[in-house]
Amino acid sequence: MSSSDNAAPSYLKTVHKYLDAKKQLLWWEMDDIYILLGPFIVGILVNRVLFSLLFSLIAWQIYSKIKSANQEGYLLHLLYHLGLRKFKNCPDSWIKEMTE
Repeated sequence: MSSSDNAAPSYLKTVHKYLDAKKQLLWWEMDDIYILLGPFIVGILVNRVLFSLLFSLIAWQIYSKIKSANQEGYLLHLLYHLGLRKFKNCPDSWIKEMTE
């Protein structure tokens, strides 16, 4: 029996063990990596590497404290409340009363 005999048909998808798990690189989640690398890359482009490295480390510390102190999705809802992010099929955050 060859290994291709045991393979699943191409139209079937595999189900991951943890469906709700966020993507990770080593032990960091992707949102942490964006917080670390975003300012650092900008600092490389504007030739302020040390300042951007310090800024990204401080921003990451603040972000991880906020993230660990609140529920999952807190920061997305905060961005929605501030009007910086929109949710599908939801009214704008500044609308307080709705009528039919």
